[in-house]
Amino acid sequence: MSRGEFLHKIIQKALSGQMHLEKQILKALRYYSNRVEFNDMGALPIMWVWVEVYVLKAEVQLGSMIQQTLDFNKLEYKEKLAYNNVISYLAENPDLLQNNQDFDFEKYKTQGEFVKALFQYIMKKSQVHGKIKNNIKMLVSHVKMTGAGAIPLPSLSES
Repeated sequence: MSRGEFLHKIIQKALSGQMHLEKQILKALRYYSNRVEFNDMGALPIMWVWVEVYVLKAEVQLGSMIQQTLDFNKLEYKEKLAYNNVISYLAENPDLLQNNQDFDFEKYKTQGEFVKALFQYIMKKSQVHGKIKNNIKMLVSHVKMTGAGAIPLPSLSES
């Protein structure tokens, strides 16, 4: 089967009415259904390339982890304000914690190590406001490394 034949079959299948497609997509498929080339590029054979992709993920409940490793009740008044500011900032800026290829999640084995390293990582980010960085500085030394801070992190899994 050539590339043109394959594309033509895909378009015909999509237009057969067995699939629910948006009006714009159907319009585009109808337009191209009579424009598929069967010579030149359309006459070339289909070349399949198999690519293996490994996605590793570890689900971390950051809010509860911070809550467990930083005992809010033992913080001074100013530190409690800093804690609330940091939590609010993280909630309002979830993109800050996504797609962080430069943060080595695998390196940290316990909740305490992870939270402390994450705070230090956030302080290095240029887009983080200076006030938040100062708030984090106030809290880093209070991250527990024993008790809840010694709880192992979930291991990475393939998905």
